[in-house]
Amino acid sequence: MTNSKSIFRAVTLSAFVLFAAGLCLLFAPDETIRALFPDRDGGSAVLASLLGACLFGFGSMNWIARHSLLGGIYGRAVVVGNQAHFFIGTLLLLRHLSAAVSPAFWALFGLYLLGAVLFSFLLYRKAV
Repeated sequence: MTNSKSIFRAVTLSAFVLFAAGLCLLFAPDETIRALFPDRDGGSAVLASLLGACLFGFGSMNWIARHSLLGGIYGRAVVVGNQAHFFIGTLLLLRHLSAAVSPAFWALFGLYLLGAVLFSFLLYRKAV
């Protein structure tokens, strides 16, 4: 029982983090990009807003699935989508890690690494 409660809490936390990141990118794309990459002039606000919409969608999906069984064959689409997103995101952030000195970038990298570990664990475990 405690294992399913901790999974519920982790997926709920993931939903809140993705909601927050999505809202930041939707409503303040240039400022968010500058906080993560201080050496750049922001970026394309349209692409950052599209990314924000995707993150908001992932947050919504996690919020709806937080009470469902996740792992094994249960909730597989939710787990695989999140695992792919966080794992690929971790690899992309790792590629730019040496150039980044921003504390916001390190926090983002840590959250993505944590998400990749969590959803990889859920993907390969038996649902409880």
